[in-house]
Amino acid sequence: MAWMSFITLLLAVLFLTLNHNGVVGGRSTLSSEEQLEHNKIVVTEFGHTYDCVDIQQQPALSHPQFKNYKVQMEPSFSLKQSIGKTSPLHENSEATISRVDCPRGTVPIRRTDKEHLDRMKSFAELYDSSIHPQTKDQPGRQFAILKSYGRKHRYHGIQSYINVQQPFVNYDQLSASQLWIEVTVDDEFNSLQAGWIVYPELYRDNLTHFFSYYKIIKAGIHRYCFNAICSPGFVQVSATFPVDAVISPISVYAGEQREIFVYIQQDRTKNNWWLKCGNEFIGYWPESLVPQLARDGASYVAWGGFTKGPPGGPSPPMGNGKPFNWWMQQYQFQSYFYGLKIVNPSNYLEDIKDRTKYISNQDCYGLRYIGPEKKGQVNVIYLGGTGGNCGV
Repeated sequence: MAWMSFITLLLAVLFLTLNHNGVVGGRSTLSSEEQLEHNKIVVTEFGHTYDCVDIQQQPALSHPQFKNYKVQMEPSFSLKQSIGKTSPLHENSEATISRVDCPRGTVPIRRTDKEHLDRMKSFAELYDSSIHPQTKDQPGRQFAILKSYGRKHRYHGIQSYINVQQPFVNYDQLSASQLWIEVTVDDEFNSLQAGWIVYPELYRDNLTHFFSYYKIIKAGIHRYCFNAICSPGFVQVSATFPVDAVISPISVYAGEQREIFVYIQQDRTKNNWWLKCGNEFIGYWPESLVPQLARDGASYVAWGGFTKGPPGGPSPPMGNGKPFNWWMQQYQFQSYFYGLKIVNPSNYLEDIKDRTKYISNQDCYGLRYIGPEKKGQVNVIYLGGTGGNCGV
């Protein structure tokens, strides 16, 4: 049934490229004066072209189920506890995702042709980074993660600062550092993911990009998509920061380290799942897209690294790509996550209590978790590895 996802994606892209002046998914949010800027085109310093599209006319809302849908412009939640930079990593500088600056009432959507459409559909299907042990049915995938375990908990959000790197990968490889939030109920599976990724086949470059991804399985039908190009899909809300933008600057080995703050939380009023990078809410996955997550929250969360290479071929580097040192605790020499938190059912941020590590191949990659030793400190993951001949 994968062809159904392809047709949906094709309709979304045709909608984006051929119907800029129509009104789909609700009334236009633009005044007559602002309509003059409706077709604004922005080319970033990295050479990527974005169209400023009316927020109600973006691809995610071209599906018939969103007829007369009103975009939620900001979340309704407020956290009862926030994280401060209270670790030895506090001197590090934050990286940012590249700005586009669309007019009010519009959002940046990367320009897409049919060739790229085909690529996005194919690579979204192949990405499949849902957490499971590597098998011959899922070749080439490797993980180094800290994950929750046990079925007694429900999670309504996840966050972390993530060290930003740009590992060298071949054209048929990818490497990511990311967050996962997932649930399985009977034969239905919902997965939301976000972080940074280097994926040359998808983005046509070797740069580090911010990304969002979802995968849904229901009654044997699989649906999946990167970023804000699918219908239904991720709803872009920020007029300034595209969800698929380049992250810069990146960290320097043994020098200045750069990081991004990534945060996913369910809005318990609307049941949408919001994605934040730094201080900016980028957008959300709608309630109707992930009904099981919307209903009861997640039963599973994870932080860590994911790589993929061709079946039978070498695996790419993870993190900064250097050999992982199990005893090194200096952040200049190891890739890291820190300030790992979950949002509990009472809407409080707290440390993950029931957790375990999973490393698919310790000859290729490593991960070490260091918990807070006293109140006020934050937890840290160090991870990475060179990749190579890592198995299936």
